[in-house]
Amino acid sequence: MKTAPVARKVEINGIVQGVGFRPFVYQAAHRHGVRGTVANTATGVCIHVEGAPEKIAAFCRELAESPPPLAHITAMVISEETPAGRTAFTIAASSRQDQRGTLISPDVAVCDDCLAELFDPANRRFRYPFINCTNCGPRYTIIDDIPYDRPKTSMKAFAMCPQCQAEYDDPMDRRFHAQPNACAVCGPSVGLCAAGGAPVACDDAVAAAADLLKAGAIVAVKGLGGYHLAVDAENHAAVARLRRRKHRDDKPFAVMSRDLTAVAHYARATPAEAALLTACQRPIVLLAKSSPQPLAAAIAPGNRWIGVMLPYTPLHHLLLAEEFSALVMTSGNLSEEPIAIANDDALTRLEEIADYFLVHDRDIILRSDDSVVRRAAGATRFLRRSRGFVPTPVFLKDPAPPVLACGAELKNTVCLTRGDQAFVSQHIGDMENLATFEFFQETVNHLKRILDITPRVVAHDLHPDYLSTRFAEAQGDLRRVGVQHHHAHIVSCMAENQVAGPVIGLAFDGTGYGSDGAIWGGEVLVAEASAFHERVALLDKVPMPGRGRGHPRTLADGAQLSLGRIRRGLPQAGSAFFEDRGRKQNRDSCGHDPTPFQRPADLQPRPAVRCGCGPRGNPLSCHLRGAGRHGAGNGGLRRTRAALCGRLGGGRGQAHPAGPDGSRRGGGSACRGSRSRRQRPVSLHPGGPFHTTVRCAALGNRAWAGGLERRRLSEPSAVHRP
Repeated sequence: MKTAPVARKVEINGIVQGVGFRPFVYQAAHRHGVRGTVANTATGVCIHVEGAPEKIAAFCRELAESPPPLAHITAMVISEETPAGRTAFTIAASSRQDQRGTLISPDVAVCDDCLAELFDPANRRFRYPFINCTNCGPRYTIIDDIPYDRPKTSMKAFAMCPQCQAEYDDPMDRRFHAQPNACAVCGPSVGLCAAGGAPVACDDAVAAAADLLKAGAIVAVKGLGGYHLAVDAENHAAVARLRRRKHRDDKPFAVMSRDLTAVAHYARATPAEAALLTACQRPIVLLAKSSPQPLAAAIAPGNRWIGVMLPYTPLHHLLLAEEFSALVMTSGNLSEEPIAIANDDALTRLEEIADYFLVHDRDIILRSDDSVVRRAAGATRFLRRSRGFVPTPVFLKDPAPPVLACGAELKNTVCLTRGDQAFVSQHIGDMENLATFEFFQETVNHLKRILDITPRVVAHDLHPDYLSTRFAEAQGDLRRVGVQHHHAHIVSCMAENQVAGPVIGLAFDGTGYGSDGAIWGGEVLVAEASAFHERVALLDKVPMPGRGRGHPRTLADGAQLSLGRIRRGLPQAGSAFFEDRGRKQNRDSCGHDPTPFQRPADLQPRPAVRCGCGPRGNPLSCHLRGAGRHGAGNGGLRRTRAALCGRLGGGRGQAHPAGPDGSRRGGGSACRGSRSRRQRPVSLHPGGPFHTTVRCAALGNRAWAGGLERRRLSEPSAVHRP
């Protein structure tokens, strides 16, 4: 007896758009002999299916157990329906609903099938730098809105040719509904130009760029999430020149090699590290250097480790195929600025660094730096979670209200929550210049739009002068919650591991503003998600000339000062360092010599420089007018913090009340002029109830003394903010 057909509605949530899920469903339906329809929705994918009960059961089982490689199912709900008498299985158009909860796939590396076509002279996409399919290619960096369809991506500017359109429309094709689908006839194109924008005449821009790299040129290469600055990693002079032009003294560069065989010539990869290198996310993986080391020493000076990645775009593969052992591929920016993504912006900002530019005309909607990971204690540890992993959420133990978390100042990321999902953004950077702050705002707005999250709460660091805190304060319609820096780190670990607490948390990430107004660093807290109850252990406070970034001898001086071992002035070595470095390298712009750092009787730190020639009684204003590494002397690449605070209503141009010593904190342009992060203004209030913050002008560094802005809890208004 023939079984009567039944009908089921299958709703699937997760990363199921832009990853070949609908053609997979279509093909599975044909294999199992069921009828119906499948469509993208704003929450995922919806399937209406009819047929024999056992065939529907087998169909649903395949969906759950064997999804496409890039798909990630977070929920699958099957409910009964009344049969509608469908006679075939079809793919319906996407719908847009009020609630939009779909997950978006991260950008992924080019797949093996596309690579084979890329290097096949008989294939119509031979050497086409933008080859892709439903199993690979750009996703997050080209999406402007959801549902994920071509008109809502940066590919909307490229109409498909008849051959590409036929692939796009064929459910049995690997490029069915591959939104970035294109070829050399109808898709994006690549070009080569010199610094200044003049086009370079050549038949093959990629091959010409490779020749320039071999000759020692620095080439800015537009990639998936932004520009890279590339040089031949074996060319010592080229690497040194890149380091000088980028103003990057010793921070390591990452390198890219074509395959694991090439990597083995200069680094040692364990099987687990090799698996990370070849994963579809293609992160930078920290590997132990080999000895002898064939790559330029300036890539990672004084470091036993080197950051390595394999190519993840067709363009990268074409470059690396030109017989390079490795290419330096470092972020296309000046140090501490966001990476460039637009061609015009890159030509302007990188003109003094790059000799040539390998550009293309597919827009990057949102920049995304390379992710960085390492293996430690048997697990993969993120140093930077960005391209390839964002915007995949971290799943929480319990649902949470919609929250926008604004992050801290250094290595900033933001986070939005929706139910039991926490969406951590890509790496934003150090929030100390206007360009990074604008990128911060752009990322917040983009995530709110594509995830359809309207936060009800905004969380921020306790530090009152972080730009992320100022941004949170400007969100007047949201409830604000201040979170202590180290407690935030501990709760992040709890959330990622779905631990409820209470826990004993160890946070040794660096310094952070404490709940008592002092700078903390190295904390052991008894904590729960909502609060921490006790500081079980902590490091003693010491003066920190250079805010921990000064010469080691100055930190030793601070420690000895705290221990009472300095009676008058500094130890001999420290004094010589202060005097020599201060007088020879960091003479105030007014021509005054710095005077030695002196220890007052109560061990409170005092300014390294006292020079009373500045306006408004600010002893350091003359020093702060210096151009600095990126200051006004070269066109003001560091735009003023006053501009940032002015946008947030911070009123930095206003007069400030006198401090305990009668001086005023110099507001306005004297303190907030164009400068690098190494030229911050400070409050100078020796004595009184404060563990005073000072700028060690003799170091010319980002210098705050220990105990930043500690105040008496009974007098909250007494805090003098830098």
